[in-house]
Amino acid sequence: MTAFNPAKPIPFTPEGPQPLVREIAPGAQYPVTHLGPLREAVEAVQGMAQAPVAIPAASALAVASLAVQSFANVETLGGPRPVSLYALTIARSGERKSSCDGPLMAALRDHERERANAQREAFTAWQNAHALWKGERDRILAEAKKSKGEKRTAAQADLDALGAEPAAPPSADRTVTEPTFEGLTRLFATGQPSLGIFSDEGGQFLGGHAMNSDNRQKTLAALNDLWQGNPIRRTRAGDGHATLYGRRLAVHLMVQPAIARAFMADRMAADTGFLPRFLISEPPSTIGTRLHANARGDSVTVAGFGQRLRTILETPLPMDDETRELLPRVLPLAPEARALLVRLADAIEAAQAPQWRPRKRHRLCQKGGGTSRAHRGCADAMARPGCTCRHRAGHGRRHRACAILPVRGGAIGRRCDGITRNRPCRSTAQMAAGKLGTF
Repeated sequence: MTAFNPAKPIPFTPEGPQPLVREIAPGAQYPVTHLGPLREAVEAVQGMAQAPVAIPAASALAVASLAVQSFANVETLGGPRPVSLYALTIARSGERKSSCDGPLMAALRDHERERANAQREAFTAWQNAHALWKGERDRILAEAKKSKGEKRTAAQADLDALGAEPAAPPSADRTVTEPTFEGLTRLFATGQPSLGIFSDEGGQFLGGHAMNSDNRQKTLAALNDLWQGNPIRRTRAGDGHATLYGRRLAVHLMVQPAIARAFMADRMAADTGFLPRFLISEPPSTIGTRLHANARGDSVTVAGFGQRLRTILETPLPMDDETRELLPRVLPLAPEARALLVRLADAIEAAQAPQWRPRKRHRLCQKGGGTSRAHRGCADAMARPGCTCRHRAGHGRRHRACAILPVRGGAIGRRCDGITRNRPCRSTAQMAAGKLGTF
């Protein structure tokens, strides 16, 4: 009988619990110097709230996008595109997201409130006018039923003279919090042609009816179309077919990290191109350092930003009076800016090569050029809504390029490219800067 050697004990070294996912590396410093006319207001709000500067920066960019998206498109390599921005700000509770968002949104909220009061008065006047129109129309039809020949012809002439049914005054709302796509379409049809989905509790939208398992795919596809500036097309048995041209949508969702992780790990959000359309920021926390002695109040600068915003919001929209289709002008690119944009697009394309790209990263890179152009177009339109000067590369006397500046900052902050990897991901623009160098 063969004897076996006794098993040798394996030494055991106890270890503490290990995290299930990797820690995300800190993002690059927010390029606040590239915010153009928005910088002073952003720094003023940051000084008061002592929150990470990326939080008020996202709020300022988003509300500026909402204000100017009716007036301008920006030239791209694929034709004119909206200056609409989609922004996602990730910060834990207590990071003063609302304290940063409130002062920068105050002018918009005041504008909505005043327009809502005026709309109620206009609605009362419309009800009276509609009642008179309907009464007269019913009288003409009643007489026509009793008549024949010439009287019927006269009734037709009376109906033509009466005119079309008076249109109800459009809704004054410029922002919504957790709409379904059907509700958003209805609001675009009966309200303003320029809207925003804005929420400092973005989980209401991401966890709402529009984003549940039954509706997520159609909601993502519809919002992608709006980002591109495509018309809204709907066909329903009850409502028939409707096409809405010239509508614009801006988005800013402020969410806690746990909610953001679930959204960013959603393969459908990445594969449909919805997630890459966002400017995403998750800045390092400042909790524990926000002492009252360090606060810097600058209400004058914030008030100036609000006044500028009100001026733009109160400017009549360039649109067709009958269809309410927006008719924005185009912000053209100067030749040197176009050449730089081509280099950026080529760098992004090369960065997606399968031989070296990290898994899933390429899906987050594809819309970097479009977001960069919208970013700069938004800032320039905010500074000069009526100007159609060409955008120049570099720091010119009148304009900065809509392509060059985001190359060094882009979609700032940290990105999680899937819960299975949860690895740090540089922004598209940062990767391009690494290949193109510093301009």
